[in-house]
Amino acid sequence: MDAYFDSAIIVKWYVRKATSPDAIRLAGAYVAPYCLTQWQALEVKNAIRVKAFRKEITAAEMNQSIAAFEQDIATGRWQRPAYPTAAVEQEADERSASYSATLGCRTGHHPRCRRRRHRGQGVCHVRWATRSDGETSRSEG
Repeated sequence: MDAYFDSAIIVKWYVRKATSPDAIRLAGAYVAPYCLTQWQALEVKNAIRVKAFRKEITAAEMNQSIAAFEQDIATGRWQRPAYPTAAVEQEADERSASYSATLGCRTGHHPRCRRRRHRGQGVCHVRWATRSDGETSRSEG
């Protein structure tokens, strides 16, 4: 379980958009299972529901997309990493203290942050991955 994808990429696998083929190609470069945190699962399903609210997809398409996503979780395409929740929350708090007041954004994805050298060091994008040897390592993005 080495691959981690941003929730926006995952949504493109379950809701067809013009850029979905690019997202699918990206996934093809990695071997499943893919890492999926509890927060990502929530973000993906929420994004799909918002697309239905905005009338970008129908209610039936929303239900089908969420069902396909949940089926992939159940069959092991997506796996939850074992990580220390308290350590992740502490890291997010430290990043907030270090960057939010100086960069003026809450994640590394705001346009202002893209121009800074600290791009990608967003508070909300602290990730932990469990390596095959069982050690936990920090990943930024």
